[in-house]
Amino acid sequence: MRYKIMIVIIILVVLITYLYYINYEARTVVVSSQAGRREPAMKKVKVMTYNIHHGVGNDRKLNLGRISKTIEESGAVIIGLNEVDNKMPRTDFINQSRFLAERLGMNYAYGPNLKTIIGSYGNAILTSLPLSNVKNYPLPTGLGGEPRGLLEADVLLPGWGKIKVLSTHLSTEQVYKDRQIRWLRRHIAKIDVPYILIGDFNSDLETEKITETASIVSEKTYPSFSPEKKLDKFISSFQVEKSYTLPTEGSDHLPLVIEFILEN
Repeated sequence: MRYKIMIVIIILVVLITYLYYINYEARTVVVSSQAGRREPAMKKVKVMTYNIHHGVGNDRKLNLGRISKTIEESGAVIIGLNEVDNKMPRTDFINQSRFLAERLGMNYAYGPNLKTIIGSYGNAILTSLPLSNVKNYPLPTGLGGEPRGLLEADVLLPGWGKIKVLSTHLSTEQVYKDRQIRWLRRHIAKIDVPYILIGDFNSDLETEKITETASIVSEKTYPSFSPEKKLDKFISSFQVEKSYTLPTEGSDHLPLVIEFILEN
């Protein structure tokens, strides 16, 4: 009997080790090996933030092709994504950030927040520009709170310079969200280059600025079939020229697109 129990334990250890190994990519930040395409000097930048609901739309169907098409047609060169799966059973074990990046010909970074033995779930950054220095930070939550994170990367704007791009998805619980806002304020204060912070803040409030000098832009993005709440936001010191949503049924959120001006 003891021999059989030992055999079972050994098999379980080997299985767990194997699953951890093949899922190692989901437990790290991943950057595409593709180099950013050469671009002319930029004067304006188009950015998108999009909670993709792991690719499941209002019709309850998984369709990453719709997500890819929406991103491509937007013309955005920097995209922050939330609720991105990596090798999760519910989404056919696909590395969604890599799938979208390869389909769009972009560089990408992925930051897992909620991790399982089989897969993970988190934020991603896609860009047609050079991407480097990727970091994934856990945000403070609390006992029983869903893990949340901040994915950060350097993006090089041709003819202008480097900026920090930060993609996040905050808690739905106000007590945890307050902690995360305070953490973000301290983190942003340490950044010594221009930055953009984008993501799903799970808040309709316009007052939740990260710094007093930053502007905050949001539009009604949720629910996508009849938008009433401004949950998705763009926060930066850049001068925003316009912002708008795109009509699509690819997720329970609408994508928010922001165009900002680069000042020399």
